[in-house]
Amino acid sequence: MNLKLSLSIALILLSPNFGLAAQTKPTTNAKPPAATDKSTKSTVNPLIAAQSKARSMALKAGKAKAPKVNPVDINNASKDELKTIPGVTDAYADKIIAGRPYLTKAHLVTHNIISAGLYDSIKKRIYAKQNLQKR
Repeated sequence: MNLKLSLSIALILLSPNFGLAAQTKPTTNAKPPAATDKSTKSTVNPLIAAQSKARSMALKAGKAKAPKVNPVDINNASKDELKTIPGVTDAYADKIIAGRPYLTKAHLVTHNIISAGLYDSIKKRIYAKQNLQKR
């Protein structure tokens, strides 16, 4: 019985998790130090640095100016012109035409022609030009 107890205690004391195990010397195949970022004076993994640089270059390339979209006049546009606006279907185009004239483009929502969500997505693509004809 004492032999089992002694062996158990010896195993516990020598286990690496308990902290009393013999210290081993580090191997000579240690990793080289990582590259140092000069601006922050901290070590940076070269692979992560290369990926970050590639990602930032891709973002810069993607920021090329998109072609400008001409806004559509909701008071004078044809049904086909209204349907070129993303989210405007045949039914919405018919409702827009039937509710003319509009004082402002916001009247599309206040007169329940389109939903507020659709209006938020298209408001930069539309305008309401007033026909100022003298009578």
